Amino acid sequence: MEKRKRKKSWSQISGTDSDKEQSSTRIRKEDIRCARYGGNHEYGKCEQDVKPKCGNCGGELSACYEGCQYRKEAVQSVRASEGLTYAEALKKFQMSKPKSVSVIKGQEEVHIHAPTVISNAGIFNTYQQLLPKDVQAMPAIQKQLSMVQNGDNYWIFLENNFDDLVEGYMKGNREESAKNIPLFFVASPSAKDPTWQERKPGKSTITVVSFANYAWFEEWRDDKVKNRSADYKELKETFINSVVEAVTQIFPKIQDRIESVDAGTPITNQHYIGAPKGEICGADHGLPRFSMELNSTIRPQTPIKNLFLTGQDVFLCGFAGALAGALTCGSVLLNRNLPLDAIALAKKIKNVNNNKKKQ
Repeated sequence: MEKRKRKKSWSQISGTDSDKEQSSTRIRKEDIRCARYGGNHEYGKCEQDVKPKCGNCGGELSACYEGCQYRKEAVQSVRASEGLTYAEALKKFQMSKPKSVSVIKGQEEVHIHAPTVISNAGIFNTYQQLLPKDVQAMPAIQKQLSMVQNGDNYWIFLENNFDDLVEGYMKGNREESAKNIPLFFVASPSAKDPTWQERKPGKSTITVVSFANYAWFEEWRDDKVKNRSADYKELKETFINSVVEAVTQIFPKIQDRIESVDAGTPITNQHYIGAPKGEICGADHGLPRFSMELNSTIRPQTPIKNLFLTGQDVFLCGFAGALAGALTCGSVLLNRNLPLDAIALAKKIKNVNNNKKKQ
């Protein structure tokens, strides 16, 4: 029987046909996958009595079996979106694995080639902006997108009428709602910095986070940053005044000591960090976000072979959530339990330090 290595049939996420023709990737031994059992070995070198495993859908079938549900859905999606015959769609699907990421460097489009692509751009940007239209239309991709919503950045505190306050605020006139913000998250970064008083004696900083309806600002999203219309600046100033008034009621001693105030809106976040709706905490953290189905579906592995998600959207919001998302993604890629590795490393370091003290 002829032994064959797994063919690297990639295509670029974006780029020209000439780019694809000129690009090539050397196959490493660890890249080889058995099409029958999914193991790290050439086809035909499988252990005895091992059940078949598809590398695409994970089912107990050969990866080259045409009945693979992942394969059928992907091919039909390409066929429907581009009006191709089944044979044409199948050929295009076989070339639809990510090979590179295209970025703009100055005025030039640069293709960065890699056998594996990890995206921390968030699930919405990755699936809706960075993938070709025909790949976006894949049922597996659309299923994951249908399970999450663009998130709003708010913290919930138990108050008797809190739900009514939030509903009235979000559905209200933007000019009036700007004067009646129902909640704030207040923190002092300078108070958490042990070197701050040495560097900036007698001064402090406060960060205030609240939430707003993206639709209130959407009409100005294409305006030039820092040069938006007078109406936008007026609405933004109304929000600033409401925030300052609320914060100074809690911390009255700072009222006459404020030297500078700056603020951002959802379209500020959209511009600087690429958040689709201005959300700084990724996908919405409503009850559906914590359902068993969503958590078993949206994982670092994506329906696109060798494309992985990391960051907040595969775990929880915030710095800690993004870090945990990275550990989860790393665990999948390395086939290791990185959190347990980190615990073991911490114990090892502690033992080394204790031994040094005893000496």
